[in-house]
Amino acid sequence: YLDAVDIKNKLGTQIPLELMFKDETNTSVSLEDYFDGNKPVILTLAYYRCPMLCTLVLNGIVNGLSKINQVPYEDYKLLTISIDPEEDSNLALTKKKNYRDEYFSMANKDTWTFLTGNKKDIDIIAEALGFVFSYDSDKKQYALPAVVYIITGEGLISSYLFGIEPSSRDIGYALSEARTNNITLSFEKLLLYC
Repeated sequence: YLDAVDIKNKLGTQIPLELMFKDETNTSVSLEDYFDGNKPVILTLAYYRCPMLCTLVLNGIVNGLSKINQVPYEDYKLLTISIDPEEDSNLALTKKKNYRDEYFSMANKDTWTFLTGNKKDIDIIAEALGFVFSYDSDKKQYALPAVVYIITGEGLISSYLFGIEPSSRDIGYALSEARTNNITLSFEKLLLYC
């Protein structure tokens, strides 16, 4: 099943902002609600019961962000979508609280949103992002690539950051590029997966 894990180059693609998900309060929201035309969005696909990789990727983002001179919510937003349609808002809220309490307690605005959704919409956003994952029914785990997407405020895929801990330099540069609606030209894939 590991053959079914990949990242396809979709740089410059408009993601479908009309897709509907549930936020941590079980409220229906559209992706469009998180894109204001200006602030870039750091987007990840994960699942909240993931035993290791997803947490490593999310922690890696936080570690990278902690070393750059940009203010959460004012300069960027964070958005994570569960790839597991069985996961619910309660799980999303637990995950959110962990990160808010540990890393973003000083942020004066809600910086990071954790969404859940149905299989159809999950598959559509994964396809739009070029995010190829699979489910191992024996292990009851998903196999998924370690990647972070930087999306422009208008919803265009600006760059990919591969691996479990993107450098603060790469994150800072990617956010700056996305803020000016630039699309990264290079697509050097480093595929780590679990």
